[in-house]
Amino acid sequence: MEEAEILEMLPLWKKSFVDWSMSDFGFYVPKRWDDYKQEWAPSPDGMGFPVIWVDDDIRIFRWAFTLRDDGTLPVHTLWDINGKKTGKTTIAAAAANWFGFFHEENADVQLAANSKDQAGVRVFQQLKWSIEHNPFNFMMAEVQSERVMFYHTRNIARALPSEATTQAGGNPVFVQVDEPWGFTTAHHRQFLDELARSPTMKISFRFFTSYPPYDGDDGPMVDVMNSFFGKDGRPKKGCDPIPGLEDLPIYMKDGVAVYWNHDLSKYPWHTERYLSEQKNDPTISAASYARFYEVRMASREDTFMPMVEWDACVDDDLMPMDEGDRGIPIVMSVDCMGGKVYSDCMASTVRSYDPVTDRYPLRDHKIWDPRVINDPKFDFNLAAEEYVWKMHTRHKLLACGYDPYQFASSAKKLERMGVNMIEITQMNSRALADTQYRNKILGRKLRNYPQSKDLRAHVSRAVARELGDGNIRIDKRLGTGRIDGCVTDSMTCLIADQYKERFIWLARHPKPIKLAERKNPYYDAYWGGNNK
Repeated sequence: MEEAEILEMLPLWKKSFVDWSMSDFGFYVPKRWDDYKQEWAPSPDGMGFPVIWVDDDIRIFRWAFTLRDDGTLPVHTLWDINGKKTGKTTIAAAAANWFGFFHEENADVQLAANSKDQAGVRVFQQLKWSIEHNPFNFMMAEVQSERVMFYHTRNIARALPSEATTQAGGNPVFVQVDEPWGFTTAHHRQFLDELARSPTMKISFRFFTSYPPYDGDDGPMVDVMNSFFGKDGRPKKGCDPIPGLEDLPIYMKDGVAVYWNHDLSKYPWHTERYLSEQKNDPTISAASYARFYEVRMASREDTFMPMVEWDACVDDDLMPMDEGDRGIPIVMSVDCMGGKVYSDCMASTVRSYDPVTDRYPLRDHKIWDPRVINDPKFDFNLAAEEYVWKMHTRHKLLACGYDPYQFASSAKKLERMGVNMIEITQMNSRALADTQYRNKILGRKLRNYPQSKDLRAHVSRAVARELGDGNIRIDKRLGTGRIDGCVTDSMTCLIADQYKERFIWLARHPKPIKLAERKNPYYDAYWGGNNK
């Protein structure tokens, strides 16, 4: 395609997103689906291909992204609620490219997300990749690290993290919001308000791409879905089907269109085998599968761990440490009681890391239950301090994790006594710890002795609360009893990972090398060697 031919085609491409995106001047992707081989095939030269959309997407784009005779679009806002691996990021990046290159002038293309990483890595990065690999990029845009400037319109595309509301506003020709299910706070609502359409422009479009939100969540996305759909998932009165698209789950009301697709079979790479593998993958919770592959709302809570997985980690030959096991390198953590004493309990677990088997043996554990102790004068924090000190003096305690909420003063005391105390906060470290803890159990990385049935009971009562970013938090349902042992063990495994290199070093040097004693001749001469 010559430059003159491109200039001749620009009016047609400005009118039709589909015709432009699949042309040689269009949107480039690194690989395509090969129907014959049933696999993704990269381009031979590594430069990519123009994108090819699936049939239903082409029909929707021809309706939503084709200019009418008056130069406007049929709607000003489109919600694309779809499953995992359905091309949502590619669609958003291609739309940003089309609006940025063809429509309005000196305007903004704002690419937002519910986290900074998403805004920087997903849509914006794919937009940059496409332009950089387009053979006609010298006519399209200037790509910089934090922005893309389109030559034809002087529009500028930027990634816009939700933490920076002061960067919103402006004069947007196109606003794309990635995964708005995570916009659940007042701050997020304010951020989306800043991303309003421009009333002074003929075209100012908002495009939302997302999984469904969690059942029971709040936020702008939930408001939109409640206005379009009833509890049974059917469209409400006044939400009109699109003429010519009545067979597709897309509806329009007051200039807003919502496409909520539940059928992933239209994407040929979503084979029955692939979906079966995802459904049976123990690392994918039922709630995640429902949102990712059935494209429906689901509760954030799910059973933390099938107990058959926990039982598979039991080693009948493993025993708790005793007096003869002095010097074993270990880590531990303490989870203290909060609120009313008799409504909670205190727990501590002790583990080590075996670099040969890459597993985490349970060395000891302790659960203090007020209902069992039944002594109002019993000092639980003091008991935990004594237990930590016992581990420190009898064994090689590398570190002890703790939640500072109820154990801060005890931790300071133990630190002054020489114990390495590690603070584990509820907000950040716990999400990482709980997610990795689940993966360790499913991967058979733990070794538990048979005498840990009380710890097993705590794990059995726990539920996994989905955070939506692939991480979970261990939580409990109301009235289901204690889970403190499960929380503590999660913290212990996190500490073990942090000290893995130390465990490896100690395994290679099981006995410290005793240095040769250096004699002091002046000392021997003075004392005559009699008082050594």
